[in-house]
Amino acid sequence: MNNLSNREAEQYCIGAMLLDNDSIETVCGIVNPNDFTDQVCRDLFFLIMSVRASGMSVDIITLSAKRDTLSGGQLTMAEAADIHRHSAGSANVEIFANAVRQMAQLRAFADTLKRAQAAIKPSANPADIINEVQQEISKVAEYAKPIDVKRISECMPALINDISERMDNGGSFAGLMSGYTDLDKILCGMRGGHMVVVAGRPGTGKTTLAMNIVENVCATGTSALVFSLEMSSLELTRRLLSSTGRIPLHAIDTGKIEEHTANITAGAAKIKDMPLWVCDKGGLGIGQIRTISRFQRRMNKIGLIVIDYIGLIRTPNQRNANRAQELGEISRQCKEMAKELDVPVIVLAQLNREIDKVDRDPRLSDLRDSGEIEQDADVVAFVTRTEEEGINRIVVAKHRHAKPGDCALIHRGELSRFDNMAAGYQKPATKKSAIDY
Repeated sequence: MNNLSNREAEQYCIGAMLLDNDSIETVCGIVNPNDFTDQVCRDLFFLIMSVRASGMSVDIITLSAKRDTLSGGQLTMAEAADIHRHSAGSANVEIFANAVRQMAQLRAFADTLKRAQAAIKPSANPADIINEVQQEISKVAEYAKPIDVKRISECMPALINDISERMDNGGSFAGLMSGYTDLDKILCGMRGGHMVVVAGRPGTGKTTLAMNIVENVCATGTSALVFSLEMSSLELTRRLLSSTGRIPLHAIDTGKIEEHTANITAGAAKIKDMPLWVCDKGGLGIGQIRTISRFQRRMNKIGLIVIDYIGLIRTPNQRNANRAQELGEISRQCKEMAKELDVPVIVLAQLNREIDKVDRDPRLSDLRDSGEIEQDADVVAFVTRTEEEGINRIVVAKHRHAKPGDCALIHRGELSRFDNMAAGYQKPATKKSAIDY
């Protein structure tokens, strides 16, 4: 790795900032101090940022006044003067700054591969090593992206276009619709970059709701990708056929489908044309999920991703690590994936058992194992049962871009689907709402 540095580029950047203070913002927008391999250049970069932050002009005198010696014991004035004297100007500072950044990225990749090689032992679990390497490479790839800082006025054209499109569409919401009228009024559309958490206790129908949303989104021509970490693709297809064809699950299970032949034909035709991709491999790490999603986004123009569920995403060294911290990292990467691919990501999550012991709606703090999930999510929706048979409530306890709220849906468990309530439905008095907290 000794050759993975460009001392000439590092010194050019420092010299350019000393010659022309306008170059400081250019360089600082591309590199950070740890990108420098030359200790003198790294120290001077720190000093330049410090002097600039204090509002003073940057030159050899102000640097030496801030700190007379560098970390290696060299005189700041002497080292800065030497670089200044040999400076080649500032005209190409952006090119050289990018060269410094690229070398830093290559070193990070090399470090990752070196650690992976050191971890390869007869007793090692290959899946753990692969997951860890994928996570590290994902971090390096994020760092490799150029830092995009815009003046706020540059964002206005996109906003005006968005407003114009809504006006042309009669004020309809932007983003993907769930297909449920009352729920869509609360969500206002699932947009690219949004992380939507659908949580509930086992058996409340969170997987059913997520798959129904997928079904409705695919019906509009938008492609979807589902990571089914708990359920096989065969089981998922069985439920999808029950929902699309409105065929009782027990009829499919028992093979007694004589009276449902027409529905099976209609449901199968819908599934055949559905732009839906499913990955049912268990034990996937978040790095693998991001890699697969990136590929499918490019190849099949995926517009929605669903992960069922976050608690089953594998992490390296799971026995020794703090699970809450691991889930926090997974949650953060799910949000990063939504932003990177510019698609909504629906993440299913479990609730703590304690919620069964209290007479209230779930709160954000009831999310199992990690408080990071509620922080990263743009939307958190709880699927809960009601006193009315066959009626479930969807409680949107958090919405970063709109007002939280709740709505009721008909839960037809035997058909593996939710349906809209009839117009004019009056919901009964409910438990104390989580939205009030």
